[in-house]
Amino acid sequence: MLRSKRVLVLGSILVVAALLVGGCTAAKALPGPAVASAQTAQGEGNSDSNPRLLSVNGTGTATGTPDVVYVELGVDIKSPSASEVVEESNTRMAKVMEALAKLEVEKKDIQTVAYNMWVEEVYDKEGNPTGERVYHVVHRVQVTVRDLEKVGTVLEKALDAGANTVGGIQFSVEDPTALQKEAREKAIANAKAKAQQLAEGLGVTLGPPQSISEFGFVTAPVVVKGMEMAGVGGGGAGPVPVSPGQLTVTVEVSVSWIIQ
Repeated sequence: MLRSKRVLVLGSILVVAALLVGGCTAAKALPGPAVASAQTAQGEGNSDSNPRLLSVNGTGTATGTPDVVYVELGVDIKSPSASEVVEESNTRMAKVMEALAKLEVEKKDIQTVAYNMWVEEVYDKEGNPTGERVYHVVHRVQVTVRDLEKVGTVLEKALDAGANTVGGIQFSVEDPTALQKEAREKAIANAKAKAQQLAEGLGVTLGPPQSISEFGFVTAPVVVKGMEMAGVGGGGAGPVPVSPGQLTVTVEVSVSWIIQ
């Protein structure tokens, strides 16, 4: 009887031990599917963070009529006397300023852009210095003309007053915001058209744009080259004919689309 009880107790112990071992094994096996799921999610995350892209550039231009003109003019004087060359340049420029004022050009629209004075040594035919000197003074201002109808008259009156050099005439748009907006819209449309054509040719579908960059504005002003008019003044030949032409504004963009 005692032997049967021992066998029964021993059997119970073995059954409990087997259950404990089986439970530990099952507990160890449980994390397996969770780890695999996490790796799968991580792999999908890497795919989403590196989408396929289609990148194109687009260009747009807009043209408009200039509404402001920048005229650079002044005097170029030389004399063997330093005091005389300074005096003459000052006298001429004062008369030029007076002529501009009579044409209702405001002081804020006149800016000095150059005042240079230098000495030129005089040499003979053999290249030897003669001891003589020639003094030069160049005095130029930039005049902003807001009435394009007055540009020719401004040049005429300035030359009559004593100016003998015109450094250049530049037609521009004082506020290019509207032209920039138009050019930007055209650049975006151009980039989108290119992307759609490429996507259709490659058999892919355009998704949302991932990045957009603008390269900036390129404004092409209308420029009339400068001209030297030494000795000109008081001619009374009438207004100088000028033509404003058209101003062009260009915008470039770069767009990257996600493709599917």
